[in-house]
Amino acid sequence: MKAIVVGAGIAGLVAARQLGSAGWDVELVEKSPGPRPDGYMMDFFGPGLQAAERIGLYPRLAAVTYQVEAVDYVDGKGRRTCSLDYNQFARLAGGKILSLLRPDMERAALAALDDVAPGRVRISYGAQVSRVWSDHDGVRVTVEACRRPPSPRTSWWAPMASTQRCGRSSSAPKTGTCAPWACVRPRSP
Repeated sequence: MKAIVVGAGIAGLVAARQLGSAGWDVELVEKSPGPRPDGYMMDFFGPGLQAAERIGLYPRLAAVTYQVEAVDYVDGKGRRTCSLDYNQFARLAGGKILSLLRPDMERAALAALDDVAPGRVRISYGAQVSRVWSDHDGVRVTVEACRRPPSPRTSWWAPMASTQRCGRSSSAPKTGTCAPWACVRPRSP
């Protein structure tokens, strides 16, 4: 079986890994020239964490987690309006919570492709799907480079899989992240 996954963000990388692990040949197409270095912090717990454990991604994610003490919500002038104690939050979430920056999570998902047999998953950065059509043989996809001038077209036959990504992007240092709407304080060692 063959698949094309559009978008090499977290969901696309994990989908490609799981399909490749199941024996599919996967073409992973991403418009950006490489993994994104910027992103937001997210908390991973509950069903998402359980899924990561079930498919074997938990150790890679735990290796890049941040130890967060509290989250302070601030107004446009930087004044704290409220705070969330992460120790209490972790207890309410069942004791298991991973606080991750999106780029770290993406790099962990990219590294997890090493778990797949060589050649099963191929990534094309700087490429986009320009045409999808079906004929008597199945679904066909044309992928083009995003650069100017366009490089020659390549076509693959594959059933389709699609991912989407959304969210606010920002740079954040390893010690914590701040935005006009929230500040995350790392736990003291």
